[in-house]
Amino acid sequence: WLASSLPAIAPKERYLQSLSELGIANPQKIFNKLLSIGALREKSGYSLANLLKMLLAPKIGLVSSQLQERFLVRFSSRPESTGRILRVLAPISAAGLFWGISLILAGPDKVHLSLSGPPDAVAVMALVIVGSLVHELGHSLAAMSAGIGLRPIGVSVYLVYPVFCTNVSGIEKLRLPERALIDCGGFIFQGTFLLALLLICFFSGNASFAEASRWISAIILFNLNPFFRTDGY
Repeated sequence: WLASSLPAIAPKERYLQSLSELGIANPQKIFNKLLSIGALREKSGYSLANLLKMLLAPKIGLVSSQLQERFLVRFSSRPESTGRILRVLAPISAAGLFWGISLILAGPDKVHLSLSGPPDAVAVMALVIVGSLVHELGHSLAAMSAGIGLRPIGVSVYLVYPVFCTNVSGIEKLRLPERALIDCGGFIFQGTFLLALLLICFFSGNASFAEASRWISAIILFNLNPFFRTDGY
């Protein structure tokens, strides 16, 4: 299973990085063991397919599982407590999504009419990016609550556009409810973040929060579609 979760062909440094991203504390030791038992073998040169994959779909690490763990230790967070938090946040996130959908249906002109001034494009983009990172963090925390540990968050390319992504290797070994929890964990955290933005907008009248909420709601709806390999597949 471990070998199947690693790249088919890559430099040694890439294997060590992948092992580290899976939460392994001593990647060099495990890499040597995989070599010694024949699960991995040294190969000289690169295949054309592997080079194209590295160019067209690069994977850049942003937030390691170790960094997340060091942060959560301060809050004494445990898998069982994280699962309870997800269950509490689920209806809250649903409220945020329904509110956000109402803004999409109302249209930008009607929404901005009752707010003070036009939205700031930089602020809107920053809030949308933060919302996407919160989404990925939700996947990682849900993976921890399901028993497979915190997962690294990075940037890759899907189809033709850059995306944040979470390494959830090993999810296929879990039961269906646990897999569903990990898939929905991103929506739960992002929907809660969305509700927070909408409340700030409601009390402050700042159009940037309303516009960011519209974009985040649209992204959530797109990710729920079953036709592309996003969270809804």
